[in-house]
Amino acid sequence: MNNNYLYKIIKRFLDEIPFSVWIEDTSFRIVYLNQQYEKTFNVKFSEVKGKTNEEAFGKSDMELYSDKKTAREFVEFDKKIILDI
Repeated sequence: MNNNYLYKIIKRFLDEIPFSVWIEDTSFRIVYLNQQYEKTFNVKFSEVKGKTNEEAFGKSDMELYSDKKTAREFVEFDKKIILDI
């Protein structure tokens, strides 16, 4: 199985699940949004690709969530996942 085939399978899976999914690179720039994310938040991937959350949405990661405890948990989880790769 080559990488292109694997990429297509993963992208198809992510686009079909009924949950909003986004992926950031190690610089916390958006590299992927699935179709559900685009529908839920009325945003096009082409408009936010390569941008940080602050650049894309005008808010820092902590400001994206109304509940600050949840915000801290998401930010720490993101950092752990992204920086551990």
